Amino acid sequence: MSPHSELIYELEDRPPPLESFLQVYNTCLHLSSG
Repeated sequence: MSPHSELIYELEDRPPPLESFLQVYNTCLHLSSG
């Protein structure tokens, strides 16, 4: 298996883009609100 295909498998293992985006967005909100 080439490193490129391993990267693709890693990406497929992650939550859906919208979910991860909301996680990052919520984290930024918490950080900015102090």
